[in-house]
Amino acid sequence: MSYFVKSIMTQNLKSFKMETLIENEVITLITRNQMIGLFMGVKNPEMINLSTETIPKMKKGGNPYFEQIVKKSKCNYLLCTNYSKRVNVNRGKEGKETDFVPQSPKGKVHVSSCVLTNEEGTKYYLMVERFDEIKPKVEYSFQNDSIDKVMFENFLPKTYESNTQELDREVKPLTYLFDSIVGFSFRGKKFKVIE
Repeated sequence: MSYFVKSIMTQNLKSFKMETLIENEVITLITRNQMIGLFMGVKNPEMINLSTETIPKMKKGGNPYFEQIVKKSKCNYLLCTNYSKRVNVNRGKEGKETDFVPQSPKGKVHVSSCVLTNEEGTKYYLMVERFDEIKPKVEYSFQNDSIDKVMFENFLPKTYESNTQELDREVKPLTYLFDSIVGFSFRGKKFKVIE
């Protein structure tokens, strides 16, 4: 484990004292390094509301929107999900064998229960689980103006359903690059990510 990871692991929620009042709400300001440290210390499943901003993957050829669409998403997720255990519990409920063994995430390595890094250790990801009952709130913008997804969806890659879990109700783990997280609510506090 790198020195950087060890040093941020020692931080905890009580050390984040930078707060500001935004629209009559107390918002704690947190840097990306502090955020990584906070989540490195989470060991048990907990709910979190994440706000993210990403540039969706798109086809390049003939695409006037290429790398100019921003997807803003906000949703409740479960942190520290035990993926293998959750899949096998669901398989048991559906009367199937509970022998599911997951593959490691491609190009990513766990450094804690919910934090992953790429193999080079240069990028950090937060692993969460999404539930179908909780729909994300999603907005798209193009050159800072709101845009409907129908305008560019032909340039988005096709999505395919995974079949590896062999479940009617699949477990849906997601990994968000820490650089895409702009805010979150966790343990009764609201956080805004600053550089």
